[in-house]
Amino acid sequence: MGVFDGSSSSNDMSVSCGVECVLLLGCLRWACKRCTYIGSYDSATWPPATASEFEPVPRLCRLILAVYEDDLRHPQFPPSGGYRLNPEWVIKRLTYQQTLGHAPPYLIYADHLHREIVLAIRGLSLVKESDYKLMLDNRLGMQMFDGGYVHHGLLKSAIWILNEESETLRRLWVDNGSSYKMVFTGHSLGSGVAALLTVIVVNHLDLLGGIPRSNVRCYSVAPARCMSLNLAVKYADVIHSVVLQLSFHKKAEPFYSRHRLFVKDELFLLSNGDSFRGWIGIDELKKENRRKGRVKGELKKRKNRRRSDRLQEEFRKLTGKEKTQVLGVIDGC
Repeated sequence: MGVFDGSSSSNDMSVSCGVECVLLLGCLRWACKRCTYIGSYDSATWPPATASEFEPVPRLCRLILAVYEDDLRHPQFPPSGGYRLNPEWVIKRLTYQQTLGHAPPYLIYADHLHREIVLAIRGLSLVKESDYKLMLDNRLGMQMFDGGYVHHGLLKSAIWILNEESETLRRLWVDNGSSYKMVFTGHSLGSGVAALLTVIVVNHLDLLGGIPRSNVRCYSVAPARCMSLNLAVKYADVIHSVVLQLSFHKKAEPFYSRHRLFVKDELFLLSNGDSFRGWIGIDELKKENRRKGRVKGELKKRKNRRRSDRLQEEFRKLTGKEKTQVLGVIDGC
């Protein structure tokens, strides 16, 4: 006849409960860190950009915004201080009608002041089906390129632009003494196209007249995910991504879901849908937020008042017996 050892069973249960508690705490810690993770953690150990490295960004942002205008001589949505470009130096502009859905609209600008040839590509249009087709023309592992993976639709768009404009870019570079920098820039969807266009160019420098790799630059503003990590590292010397992280969450959180922002110190470039509003300071941003909060609160009060008036009107129409039943239900609640 066996002997039941209660102390041994109790110890086993204690160990089991302890292991379960440790696993539960570990899962809770992981979930907490996962839910509170923000983009600025990725770059916490990165060295800050120097003034000279950041200097081209606001200027190129204005060029990207210029693509949205129908007439640069009479702009409808200029940022504060204007676009600061010479319309005479705009070499070429293509609209959606001219790209036929192969690429977002873009312009080519010969910036003789900064000795740059710039190809600027606009971002996603919420009302253009062709932009969605470009963005969705991809699946995981679909397109290999240079030992990595790239976005299939954006690569096709970049190839189309290069086929269309390689001769124009080559001629501009040669005609200006073969000394200008070649800069590709874009926002959102356009930034992905610009990045992949840069990757193709640095692998086929002869297409642009033998321009040295050191003269090729790309500035991707709010970049789309368009290439695998190994390619991003490989081309980090020519592709610069401009990503708003910590300041975005701390200073502009109310605008997260409805606006896109570019940052320049304490200045923000706001866009709502397809209409860009220009540079705005943090003080103006706070005032705008307070104004929207007041308007939202007033609208909510009006809605509640209308609902209350409607209920009172319906209550007045009831008979005495029905009113008694309603009041009885309310008292029961």
